Amino acid sequence: KEAGRMAKIGYWRFDNLTETLFCSDALYQIYGSNPSLGVPTIDAILNTYSKDSRKLILESLEDLNKKGAPYDIELELTNFKNEKRWIRNIGEPIYNDNNEISGRRGISQDITQKKLIETNLDEKNKKLYELNNALNQAQKLSHVGSWQWNMITDEAEWSDEMYNIYGVSKDAFYPSNENVSKTVFLDDLHKVEQGISSLLIDKVFVPFEFRMKRPNGEIRHLYIEALEINNQETIFGVTKDITERKKIEEENIRIQENYIR
Repeated sequence: KEAGRMAKIGYWRFDNLTETLFCSDALYQIYGSNPSLGVPTIDAILNTYSKDSRKLILESLEDLNKKGAPYDIELELTNFKNEKRWIRNIGEPIYNDNNEISGRRGISQDITQKKLIETNLDEKNKKLYELNNALNQAQKLSHVGSWQWNMITDEAEWSDEMYNIYGVSKDAFYPSNENVSKTVFLDDLHKVEQGISSLLIDKVFVPFEFRMKRPNGEIRHLYIEALEINNQETIFGVTKDITERKKIEEENIRIQENYIR
């Protein structure tokens, strides 16, 4: 009894012939009923369940009685004290000497705290998912991608927009320093190396531009706007695609040169 109380686990048994239900003390606590008033009726217990949980337990009981199928389900209820509860209900058939189902037995455990934690975690994950989507959309609209790179292990993580900027997919391209360096114009590679070196040695970062080539041969002009060290091994950076701006600048120069001529 004490173990059941501490673990919030109650034992129950139902006899089909007499239609009587036996419950351990922990069940009275879970359902918020008074033991001195006797065991609640099956209908009274069923009425405590939410609509979906009532449907689930009735279907489970039908399968148990007809097919001998045990069940392990989670049920939502409002007990006789008007307290919201979640229980894990496990049931199995009882057979008589003729191998006929004569009843059922099982345990019910109060898992309310566990469900509250899960619900809270689900809500946080949902907000995080929505925030991440908003961030990805903002990066897509501004053509700015974010990334972090571990210098020791050469492991990196890119935002979705970084893959868009480089014209690659997550499945086909892993953003290690070696792979990324292969996309950078050879004449501009020193800019990337110098930028990282100045951050590591001088603790100062100066934004810089460089060119890279996508797998389809398209040339893009990129600009690292921010770079910082998260710890002694990991560098965080933000890269902006400025190709369109560079095209406009080059066109303006061409127009001015033609005008002067």
